[in-house]
Amino acid sequence: ARTQRPADNSLESKIVELSALPSEEPVSFDPIVITEREANDYLKNHGVEFLPPAVAGPEVHILSDRVTGSAEIDFDKLRQTGKDAGDIGAQVLGTLFKGKQKVAAAGKLETSDGHGQVTIENLVIGDTAVPDWLTQAMLQNYLEKAYKVDLSKPFALPDHVTRIDLADGQATFVRSPNKKPAISKSPSN
Repeated sequence: ARTQRPADNSLESKIVELSALPSEEPVSFDPIVITEREANDYLKNHGVEFLPPAVAGPEVHILSDRVTGSAEIDFDKLRQTGKDAGDIGAQVLGTLFKGKQKVAAAGKLETSDGHGQVTIENLVIGDTAVPDWLTQAMLQNYLEKAYKVDLSKPFALPDHVTRIDLADGQATFVRSPNKKPAISKSPSN
């Protein structure tokens, strides 16, 4: 059995709870609510640990029907970082766009039966609305290759999470003891 959830209600403790291994039974299956403010404070304080160095000031907004995100991207720095790391996707983005520009995206998050799907509805870089075909190309050639995230496919929600309900300013992770843990496939020899 899992040890009791930390007394502090910080986002870090919620992430630990949501990241429990399938073999670790949570003490409670109560929903876990993550607020927009918590997410933005976490991005401000910890974003440097996992975001590319060309990204500054990331921010998310949670609405009842979508999630939006924005950040300032230094495309010149992104291009150089991509060149140093041999990341063609970052180099291409740094070639298409110049200098520091605000990047904003909005998308839908649909979840049920322990799975989720994200659909990017619009992407704006500076004053330019990026067409859908270019948005998809950028997602495939940068996000998928650099971070192994494929937004075109459904993904498994954390163990015991059956769905995520969005409301203005918060996301509620609904959990159940009846959700079957995600099965990871081992490569065959």
